[in-house]
Amino acid sequence: MFGARFLPLAGLLIAFAGCSGGSGIQSQTVPSSERQGTLIPQVAQQGNGQTVIVFPAAPSSCTPTGLIRASDGNFWFGDLCAAGFFHISNNGIVGVIDFGIAKNIGTDALAEGPDKNLWYPLGGYIGRIGFKGNNFARFRLPSPGFEAGSTPIVGPDGALWFSEASSVQTKLARMTFPNHVITDYDVPNGAAALAAGPDGNIWLTGDNFVTGVGDVGFVVRFDISTHTTTSFQLPNRVLPGTIIGARDGNLYVSGSNGSGQFFKVTPSGNMTLIPNPDIANQGRFIIAMVPGPNSKLWTLTQYCDLQTFDTATQAFSAPLISHSTSDCGSTGSIAWGGDGNVWFTVTPVNSNNHQIDVYLAHSQTVTPNALTFTGSGTKTFTVTESGFSGTFYARSSNTSVATVNSTSMTGSFSVTATGKGTAIITVADTDLSHAYRSNTSQVSITVTP
Repeated sequence: MFGARFLPLAGLLIAFAGCSGGSGIQSQTVPSSERQGTLIPQVAQQGNGQTVIVFPAAPSSCTPTGLIRASDGNFWFGDLCAAGFFHISNNGIVGVIDFGIAKNIGTDALAEGPDKNLWYPLGGYIGRIGFKGNNFARFRLPSPGFEAGSTPIVGPDGALWFSEASSVQTKLARMTFPNHVITDYDVPNGAAALAAGPDGNIWLTGDNFVTGVGDVGFVVRFDISTHTTTSFQLPNRVLPGTIIGARDGNLYVSGSNGSGQFFKVTPSGNMTLIPNPDIANQGRFIIAMVPGPNSKLWTLTQYCDLQTFDTATQAFSAPLISHSTSDCGSTGSIAWGGDGNVWFTVTPVNSNNHQIDVYLAHSQTVTPNALTFTGSGTKTFTVTESGFSGTFYARSSNTSVATVNSTSMTGSFSVTATGKGTAIITVADTDLSHAYRSNTSQVSITVTP
């Protein structure tokens, strides 16, 4: 679609990271409670033949943040107004886990650790919760005056890594298991976001003030063997946003200047500017990324523009979902559902309807989408869906008018007229009891005497 422009290496700084302290003391364990409710999903919009399903985030939700899909199969997220975390199960049940912790701390930075617990920054601590709401604890950081910052990640070494910051300095912290020993290392240029690099190192983004230049953005490689850092300056004073390691062996970094900049960074630090004309120079920038299947990355802007980036072709798709700057604000978290769908958090502007959106990534069509009978008889329709191979399910809204076979492996369904009137046949790629995470289509049925 558009060719990539190669950029020279803008800057290279090497620094040795000092290391301090170690802490394995569990400073507090707090009992938790859990309450449950049911989310009622709604079809929000149609676009490109595809559907967005909306979940109201939770009855007491303010701003959902930090959405992830954990190994227990649930989607977990925090809330800026709640003292706890929410989770959505595969049957649509939302659980709210309360800890009595301070509000507005760490809920936008949730991650699953190597021990299969959930971890998040908690002021001068790193916090832990279990999938059932148990096992809540917090662990004090080894350096006084520092607070945990970035979303934790699991490094190539199997340890939990996260950033710490004071008013004047940034550190990179490493927690080992099972003894929860924390060691931190000085790093230059901040640590806004972390990624496990395909080269076996930790990569981070940050910025610093350069005399005579101003604020300058950097991508930093932290060698986990030597504990040294190498900083690569982004061109044109671009400040970095988020960073991700991809299956093609490279890293990808978004700019946060509002011009839609996006860079491929090789493990040696060479940078390539990737054009993204659909969001360029519109005050939009990518704030969240998640790997999908094959060579795709899914990206989300602060205005809820959802796109894919193909690392094989080095090209962005047109926006699959796009909003004006006045009607949608993303809270910066996106998760690949494992069900073929993409989940992300949304805060509509001037609305209290904070929500979790599910983008159904496969395009589904039915042919024909309406059947008319005169008297009795049987007719067929066919459903097809890109990228899907499995069982389709169907259900009639009025079996006194028409019936349909409930499942089909081929996508072909037979409809039999049973009486005068109208009915709707709903067909889905998932058992209709889980329709909130299904691609669904409808066929209108009319039976006349």
